[in-house]
Amino acid sequence: VQPPHFLLFSGVCRGDAQRSTKPASWRFVLESVGGQDSIEAVDSEPGVQGERLELLAVVRGLEALDQPSAVTLITPSRYVNSGLRFGIQQWRQNNWRWERFGQRVPIKNADLWQRVDGALRYHDVDCKYWRLDAVDERTEFSEECSAQEKIAHIRTRVLFHRLGGSLLRATWLW
Repeated sequence: VQPPHFLLFSGVCRGDAQRSTKPASWRFVLESVGGQDSIEAVDSEPGVQGERLELLAVVRGLEALDQPSAVTLITPSRYVNSGLRFGIQQWRQNNWRWERFGQRVPIKNADLWQRVDGALRYHDVDCKYWRLDAVDERTEFSEECSAQEKIAHIRTRVLFHRLGGSLLRATWLW
């Protein structure tokens, strides 16, 4: 029996640091490849910014799956993409440490990377990096742009990539 296949879109809304009225937040959209089912979640974490939020969106998306699944993770985060493609196996072998200037130091966000590693025991994850063209001003999720609008926007781009038998339109997938 083939496991279900999902697309997991992750992103971060940077918030408004000058006004402090809108804290930074993570967001994910989990969609079945057939497109019948979709889950969206967004939340803020007080005092958390940047790469940690990017990784938290992925963790929450993977943990939202209730059965082992094939997952195509589509992220605008080079940090997440590089960690999944090149770092996580080595970090696991080195007890979540890496060598920096001849010393073994803990990796950044080790607790979240360990949660991702736990999810990888159940899910087959293929990570793709995407970006929007420079002519597009919305390069991040914003409060005004719903997740469905963001997915629709990505799907209207020119390039096509085959993902498990279905086509996804995007600007760039690696």
